[in-house]
Amino acid sequence: IEHWDFDVRWRIAQTLGNIPGKSSINFLAKALFDKSFYPRNEAAWSLKKHLPNSLQEVEKIFDFSDRDTKLYAAFVMAQSNLDDIELRAIKYLEAQLADTGRSLLNALYIIGEITKSKKSKRLIPKVMDLINCSYISDKSLSIAIWCIGKFYENHVFRFPFEPIFQLLMTHNHYV
Repeated sequence: IEHWDFDVRWRIAQTLGNIPGKSSINFLAKALFDKSFYPRNEAAWSLKKHLPNSLQEVEKIFDFSDRDTKLYAAFVMAQSNLDDIELRAIKYLEAQLADTGRSLLNALYIIGEITKSKKSKRLIPKVMDLINCSYISDKSLSIAIWCIGKFYENHVFRFPFEPIFQLLMTHNHYV
């Protein structure tokens, strides 16, 4: 987990996710604090594989970490199948949608990966608000559209095609 090469850290996190039992959870929890995307992301996916055994450690991280680390803990918690814990994570992710730049991008990426969560549908209106706002960057906009597609793929709801079609008509590079 502390190797100098992020690719090694990423592969270690991936491998630790495949080890059954609780023995790798503490190592994966430490990896959530890695500042490199791939090791941190893989550690979150691996901790998700270890649910429900990893949940207590992930909740501690959520409660006592910086914003970026908390996002990855929220990713795991949102898929816990425990309503109160899922809702706590969803509310945190929802609040991150008011941010801009890298924080917004990271929140959108995580939201797109948790759309199978029961409570995640609560995020649809907020993501749609982003799609319809004028200040969002092209990168954030494309990820927000991807998120809505993931919601559509994983839930039955009245899909908001009209605003997306209007957006596509005004931005030729999305067609």
